[in-house]
Amino acid sequence: MMNKGRKMTAVLLVLVMALSLAACQKEGQEASGEAEKPELTVGCLARDEDSVKWIAEKLADKYVITPRVYSETVSIMQAAADGEDDLNYIASIPYWENYNSSYGGDLIFYKDHVTASPALFISQKCKSLEEIPQNGIIAVANDNASRLRELRFLQELGVLEYDENVEYPTVLDITSNPKNLTVNEIDARSRVGALPDYDALSIASSNFWMMDAGEREKCAILAQESDQACADAGGQGFCCLKENENEPWMEDIWKTACTKEFADWLLETYEGAFIPIGYYLQSGQVEYEKPTFEVPDIYE
Repeated sequence: MMNKGRKMTAVLLVLVMALSLAACQKEGQEASGEAEKPELTVGCLARDEDSVKWIAEKLADKYVITPRVYSETVSIMQAAADGEDDLNYIASIPYWENYNSSYGGDLIFYKDHVTASPALFISQKCKSLEEIPQNGIIAVANDNASRLRELRFLQELGVLEYDENVEYPTVLDITSNPKNLTVNEIDARSRVGALPDYDALSIASSNFWMMDAGEREKCAILAQESDQACADAGGQGFCCLKENENEPWMEDIWKTACTKEFADWLLETYEGAFIPIGYYLQSGQVEYEKPTFEVPDIYE
């Protein structure tokens, strides 16, 4: 029977061997360039998951970047504000401003918009704006930033007018409604399913592209917002906590999302539903090879 001294010696030998093995593994990883990489989580909607994965693949030699998919935008913003996610890819600058104001958040918007999606006014019942009937029913977004953008869009089209003195107008602030339309506010996730119930509704081109192809073919695009309006309010970019603003990974992710390579992939994959506004702005170009979007002196 092994005495206590031998037992203790055996235990110590096992510990020494385990520590030596761990040290050798670490040295081997460092020697082969496999040192532990920072792990980063990016909050996003399902529509943006592939974009985050594309960026993650390009930066795989430096970071482990994982998209975390949510079903709605407030939770995405909150997770970044609480530090559950390192950053998110969802908000426009107006939406970010409204979130911080409404929820007491202290998120920063990193530099500028990366992509943009023009707002569309679509219908499965009408083929033109003129066909929208008297006393018809239309819909706009129910969140402050998107609703402001869409009411402004409809005002530019001459569909209605609203009180521009109100910072974040609702349908109650409509001051002129020539066709006496009923204007409902609905959640972005409900728009596609609600289409048969409305004469027309506003929707971002990114959400329109995500519709089932058969349903999309039933729709007529009655109007698209101006390029300038899209650049100003229809963008999307990265939000993070102030403490992460100067992290190298934040700059690397931003730069990767503003490359021509990402712009080419984006336009080819989404057929113009997402506009690579980050590439346009950072390269100083005002137009791209694809004729889907021309940027007219943005931010002058």
